[in-house]
Amino acid sequence: MVFVLIALTLYLQYALWFTRGGVRDVEKLNQAVAEQKTELARLKERNRALAAEVIDLKQGLDAVEERARSEMGMIKRGEVFFRMTDPNVLGHNLPSKPAPAGEPVPEPPLDPLVREPPANAPPSALAAPVAPGAQP
Repeated sequence: MVFVLIALTLYLQYALWFTRGGVRDVEKLNQAVAEQKTELARLKERNRALAAEVIDLKQGLDAVEERARSEMGMIKRGEVFFRMTDPNVLGHNLPSKPAPAGEPVPEPPLDPLVREPPANAPPSALAAPVAPGAQP
């Protein structure tokens, strides 16, 4: 009888530790559940942020205006857009020697795509900048 109980105990211990559905499988499943919960929490937060953005885009004009300004470069009617640039970053270097007395020091253009009109241009040419390659 003792031998049968010992054999039964050994069999049950083997089944508990080494067979399918044993302790090892349960640990693996618990770890997978924890990973899925972490992923689910991350996705829920992302969905909340996207839902808030959708509501803001549907109801408010601030988000639409921000996207138009940042992604499309748009400005409001009547606004003046100033672009501040560092001339050395754009590759426009000021002359290394000083200009002779009485001559102004040339400044780099604020926008490299805008062509400066010639000095003897009529006043109407000064009203609107002309893009390179366009007919003046």
